[in-house]
Amino acid sequence: LLVLIEIVISVCLMSRGRRSVHDGRTWTSLPPFKNGIKVNIPAPGINVPELTVSTGLPNCALLAIWAVGDQVFIGVMGGEAHYPRWSLSRSANMVSTRLGFIYILSIIFIGLLVPSNDNRLLSGSGITASPAVVAVVDAGIPGLPSVINICMIIGVLAIALECIYLPSRILRTMALQVFLPRYIANVDAKGRPRWALAITAVVALLCTYIGLSSTGCIVLNWLVSITSASVFTNWAVIALTSFRFHSALRARHLKLFAEPYTWSSTLWPLAFAVSLAVSLMLLICLLICAIAPVGATITAFGFFSYTIGLLIIGIFTLGYKVAFKIK
Repeated sequence: LLVLIEIVISVCLMSRGRRSVHDGRTWTSLPPFKNGIKVNIPAPGINVPELTVSTGLPNCALLAIWAVGDQVFIGVMGGEAHYPRWSLSRSANMVSTRLGFIYILSIIFIGLLVPSNDNRLLSGSGITASPAVVAVVDAGIPGLPSVINICMIIGVLAIALECIYLPSRILRTMALQVFLPRYIANVDAKGRPRWALAITAVVALLCTYIGLSSTGCIVLNWLVSITSASVFTNWAVIALTSFRFHSALRARHLKLFAEPYTWSSTLWPLAFAVSLAVSLMLLICLLICAIAPVGATITAFGFFSYTIGLLIIGIFTLGYKVAFKIK
């Protein structure tokens, strides 16, 4: 609802509904990539041009995939519906709609309304810390910035509920596979995993106090790095699994997708190829940020702050294969 309100307000402002005039110059007068870092490659006796590495875009890409990349909860919720075969296909189609229309369209309007060099985007306080609020404040609409902030708080609470829901289902799945004690998989009469929900809620409550410590920002950056790496790794695994699954069907001459209520991707294999390519691009972005951080030089602490997610995924995957003797 908040995003739809932002889109409507942005259309009105772009149509010169208030005192400001927006003609797209924020897209043409400012550089497309900010925070570029020039890295000189020394070579004795050889004239080597400067290699320009823009680390602003990789950082934004990692934050973006952390914010909107975890859409798998829609499939999990569809799987728990009364008719999963019908609900899963409908929920899968919603992912492209949510990402392609609502989120990207709102970002385009914000980019047209607020210049990227506005100091309030990083140093704003009070009601002027959000780009959507900055656009409304510049338009001079009284009272609306506070309304948008209230909607944002409600949205954060909704995301918090999602963060309780999805990990509890993951814990139950791990318990069913005997990776955790079996009692965690127990559910009540309505199918709710109470033990998994209780564990998730307690851990989430403890994590809320991280911001009170002096190193809370560092821990948050670690969690963002872990989450970003897990999201694009997850999508890469989904793409590879889809390719291998279709190869297995062709090898056995099975017509699975001709069965009733079977859902298949409309743009297969293009959609999964794009997903795999974007996942590889995000991996490159992560390595660029680790090697050439914005406004700083490479350090061991900074390098592992970005790559800690990849290390955790690799170590735990290898440990899982060794412990359970899986090829």
